[in-house]
Amino acid sequence: MGPELENKRMIALLKKSPGESERFYAEKLNIDPGEVGPVIWWNEPIADPSLKFKASPASLKKARTPKKDGGLGLRVERVVARTGKSVSELEEISPGWRDIYSGRGRMVGNGNGNGGSKKATSGRRQSSNKGGKSTGTSGRRQAAAKGKAQPGKGRARTRAERLAKSGNPK
Repeated sequence: MGPELENKRMIALLKKSPGESERFYAEKLNIDPGEVGPVIWWNEPIADPSLKFKASPASLKKARTPKKDGGLGLRVERVVARTGKSVSELEEISPGWRDIYSGRGRMVGNGNGNGGSKKATSGRRQSSNKGGKSTGTSGRRQAAAKGKAQPGKGRARTRAERLAKSGNPK
């Protein structure tokens, strides 16, 4: 099926059954589920012109703000499709508009789920050293770095190394 026919069929289906899941549209049109998303995003404003909006700093902020906070919670791809402008054109209108967390996908920032407000840590060192100064390493590695290797605590050995050391020929 060619892209033009696929788009026409998607527009007709979006008009007939708006708001369905991507899986629904993929099954109805026999499109791969991984490819149906962009087809929907680009054809939604054509099927329902009321979804289009003018690109202004306020409208871009509202589009990216999560639904729970009174926004639309749209991904970048949907904002681009609904405004009819490219990402770079939208960036000129409102610098940093993509950095607003839409409530979907990984939060913008350092990728640890808190919007870049805190340095990423594993949590392990943080909990083992309550309120104290961070050592930056675990006890055994720290002792080895200071030259105080703990007796009997070397690197982990493989099963083959342990068998060879014990003299068992397995």
